[in-house]
Amino acid sequence: MSRFSEILSHFIFDKQIRIPDMAVYCNMNRSTLYKVINGKRSASSLAQVKTMAQYLHMTPDETAKLLEAYQITRLGEKAYYRMKSVDSFLRGFSVVSKNTFNWNGVMPFNQNGPVIENLNSQYAIIQVVEKILKHEKNKEKGKVYLNIQPDTAPYVFDILLNTERLESQTKLEIEHILYLHGDGRLNDRNEDLNITYLQSVLPLFLHNHYIDYRPYYYYEKIPDSDIHAAFFGFVLFTEDYLLVMDETGSKGLMIKDAETIQICIEKFEEKKRFTRPMVEMADNWQILDPDIACREYEIYYRVDPFLLPHMSEQIMKKYILDSMDNQSGFLQRYRKYKQNYFHRQTEQILYCSLNGIRRVLDKDAQFFSSILKPLSQEDRLHIMRRFYEYCRTNETADLRILKENTNTDFFRGGGYYLYDPNHLFFVYDIGNEHMVVEIKNESLQESFQYYFLHLTEDAYYAKEEGLDLLYQELQKHTK
Repeated sequence: MSRFSEILSHFIFDKQIRIPDMAVYCNMNRSTLYKVINGKRSASSLAQVKTMAQYLHMTPDETAKLLEAYQITRLGEKAYYRMKSVDSFLRGFSVVSKNTFNWNGVMPFNQNGPVIENLNSQYAIIQVVEKILKHEKNKEKGKVYLNIQPDTAPYVFDILLNTERLESQTKLEIEHILYLHGDGRLNDRNEDLNITYLQSVLPLFLHNHYIDYRPYYYYEKIPDSDIHAAFFGFVLFTEDYLLVMDETGSKGLMIKDAETIQICIEKFEEKKRFTRPMVEMADNWQILDPDIACREYEIYYRVDPFLLPHMSEQIMKKYILDSMDNQSGFLQRYRKYKQNYFHRQTEQILYCSLNGIRRVLDKDAQFFSSILKPLSQEDRLHIMRRFYEYCRTNETADLRILKENTNTDFFRGGGYYLYDPNHLFFVYDIGNEHMVVEIKNESLQESFQYYFLHLTEDAYYAKEEGLDLLYQELQKHTK
């Protein structure tokens, strides 16, 4: 029996349910329901499972347990938790630290202290991390080396996010080596480990005003085992100080021996030769590159609809920011992008939310504010009509309006663009900030690809229903 059938049969037996009555309520053939209960057949949809839960008078927790069991049975355990991890990332990702640090209270190192100091608590390690970062940030060219997993010492990444509060005009350089898993490994909370690492890495990468953070990855093993041996464990170090931690991040050593530190720097550089960048900053408008955006399929996942191709060149010229560098070059690139966009036969999956549509149509809405002045409501309505007609008349454009919002505060104006499995771009577009990050790791690309391609219709409105909803919103704002 499957996990789903085991849980379902348990509730049916526990509540002494008559199968014929339940079959009638669920609009199912009696023999079909028996097969579902015995694990010989799967339920046909999430909607059918919800109907079963209603008949069984399940509590919200019991219903959630049954729905999860259905999804695990349908997708497989590893694939389901991978999907769940991506969904959690999209809903909860933040570039803001959860904690704040009082850097004024961080005292400098005692230069007369011991060469090697035992650190017997997490608090002691945190104090050393703060001192090292403050020491480096006060240099003209400070640099930190990290050889640490995000789940070993998550507080390190929180402290790094808070370095923006240090009064310094210099940009701190951080090179980070971590290992990723190529097999979709889960942690003890059934979270995809690579996705949890991205949650720690991406906020630091986006804070590029005050730190130059460069994460590199490898897959668990480095050919030269001596390189591993040189690190003693998980480390954070500079040219002056070396912090070594155990795998729990709660005990360690602080070392000030110059020869030992130099060996670590050399071994770090050796190790880096076997790594690749985990994420990279892309050209701000690389998504307009026709060589990238001309693949087997394209997926756009945003809160707002992706309206850039549906703006006329006249509107673009009318609203483009006066302060934008090389306006003519951008407009030429945009013109080529539009020609390519409307003439290719690439399959497109266009995710957005109903609230995102309403936000664009609202009286005071703004979008693409990093390149455009605020558009009039009339022009925004015109662009949205063109988007509607494109989706309505183009068989390759699969409009999917999400039934629940993702992280609206964060993804307002930004989103994810996936061109085949090999090009995954994250666009951060809030206020006057516009950054495009390419996620380079194949395992992460595959996780997002799988999520976008395997969302069930329970999560979004089918195309025809979505078009009806979009049309209704257009009618409301036309009156």
